[in-house]
Amino acid sequence: MQDIELVSFTITVEGKTLSQTVQVQSINVRYAANKIPVSVVRILDGSPADGDFPLSESNDFIPGNSIEISLGYDSKNESVFKGVIVRHRVISNDEEGPLLEIECMEKVAKLTVARKTRYYEKVKDSDVFSKIISDAGLTPSVESTQPEHISLVQYQCCDWDFMMMRIEANGLLAFVEEDTVSVKAPDTSASPAISLTYGIDMLSVRLMLDAQYQFESVTAKGWDASSQQTVSGESSSPSVASQGNVDSSTLAKVFGVSDVSLQHNGLFDETELKDWANAKLLKSWMARIKGEISFAGTKEVKAGDVIEIKGLGERFNGNAFVSGIEHEVSDGTWITTAYLGLQEEWFAQKENIPAPEVSGLATAVKGLLVGKVKQLESDPNKEYRVQVNLPMLQESQETVWARLSGVYATNGKGGFFLPEIDDEVIVGFLHGDPAYPVVLGSMYSSALPPAYEPTNDNYTKAFVTKGGSKIEIDDEKNSLLVSTPENNQLLLDDDAKNILVKDQNENSITMDDQGIEIKDKSGNKITLSSSGIEISSVSDLKLSAAQSISLEATMNADIKANQNVSVSGLQISNEAQMKFSAQGNAQAELVASGQTVVKGALVMIN
Repeated sequence: MQDIELVSFTITVEGKTLSQTVQVQSINVRYAANKIPVSVVRILDGSPADGDFPLSESNDFIPGNSIEISLGYDSKNESVFKGVIVRHRVISNDEEGPLLEIECMEKVAKLTVARKTRYYEKVKDSDVFSKIISDAGLTPSVESTQPEHISLVQYQCCDWDFMMMRIEANGLLAFVEEDTVSVKAPDTSASPAISLTYGIDMLSVRLMLDAQYQFESVTAKGWDASSQQTVSGESSSPSVASQGNVDSSTLAKVFGVSDVSLQHNGLFDETELKDWANAKLLKSWMARIKGEISFAGTKEVKAGDVIEIKGLGERFNGNAFVSGIEHEVSDGTWITTAYLGLQEEWFAQKENIPAPEVSGLATAVKGLLVGKVKQLESDPNKEYRVQVNLPMLQESQETVWARLSGVYATNGKGGFFLPEIDDEVIVGFLHGDPAYPVVLGSMYSSALPPAYEPTNDNYTKAFVTKGGSKIEIDDEKNSLLVSTPENNQLLLDDDAKNILVKDQNENSITMDDQGIEIKDKSGNKITLSSSGIEISSVSDLKLSAAQSISLEATMNADIKANQNVSVSGLQISNEAQMKFSAQGNAQAELVASGQTVVKGALVMIN
């Protein structure tokens, strides 16, 4: 490292270098992995005698102005920060006197401003990162990721936070320098940017060897709906800097936790699960040694570099990964602090990522509530809501009108199933807002038991109305029964191989593998089978037609009665293709009131 000489700096605002008459009290610049670069400049300002803050009132430090900070020695300055002024404060207290404090951020901060909802299909994470960075007018430098997502949803989350969560899930880190955003895996095998030795060039040291969150391995588990089984990805040992002489595998034995796992109920392929497990194990191992070392100011080391540490003993000597850099200039000194290692928590655990509950408009209801139905009609808003009392939300018996969810609800059609008055229902809330309740379903209890007793085989499925009409499905018999309280029935039975229609008067129609039988309560029946059609009457059988009746058989036709047979008509015609016989065993009589004709080639009488 170079010999420390006179610290110098320049601050340029909107392309104009600040005058030497401006008294800068301190400059602080911070860069870190997965963080927005920030700079804070404190300037002496404010005159109690004149009652003003002249620098604050000038146009130089208005938020939005561009700013560049360069640091060095003997006026040989190099740029360490380029950004825009974001915050402008005036400060006055007994210890420091009047100050103007300017907080600046690099342009990438625009990614933190607005919450967005976006839906991505068939994309890799790296493609999403590049798009978000490019859309912001910045330059992406993104290491390619492997898994392609069927869908990826960014819900009410700023672009920066969404990227950081996905970046961490892939075992990567984000580094920002001016307008370039680099997304890459930490390279702990790189050559050290600088070498620091305790007692020589370290100004302060605070390092910690931490065993609490050291894991031997990590398993990530997901759910594959197509196979109805869990899938998993196992971590591989990451390559990390060889700092110290106690590795993560040894520290993992302190608590001996061997079943560290990550879980997600969604569908993940094994590659994605493995990347997730690797990312968690990498964070664990890179949190083994963490802390900070301060030394004489230099621009030689940046966030993402490796530095060599000497003179701290075998526990801490070696190459260390720099996750962040801070430059502090005050009282004529420039001190650089390197932050080593990574924190074990996920980004989502330590940042305020989720959108405010109820969008910040009210206090949210956590989880679901029990409700009692009080009224089904007369919704004051005519939105077909039901009136519900929420005992755990309201001390009184006041009610709310809740929308009713259904399995199928559409314009003038769908399922029409309402709970009964005094039914117990489960109630959720749109966006957690207690002003927008939704009845999600009804619940059984000992006070409100189901129509059937539950069994482990669970063969019976049914719908029973309060009047007793029901649709019952028996999966053991593969049957479906539709019935009314008076026992009018329609039964479709695969087990018995029949369909039965039966009314409350014991009239029935049976269709089975033998044919069809129609039967009334008196015993009259019609049978259709492979033997033909049989009509059976317990009393008279009458056939009548408004016009003609035709009886025809391809073979014989027999008409027989144990008593009289009577045939009458305006004309009666009998014809035989071969022989015609008419016989009376006791008496035969042929009578006509008019002419009687008997013809034949040979007529024989007696």
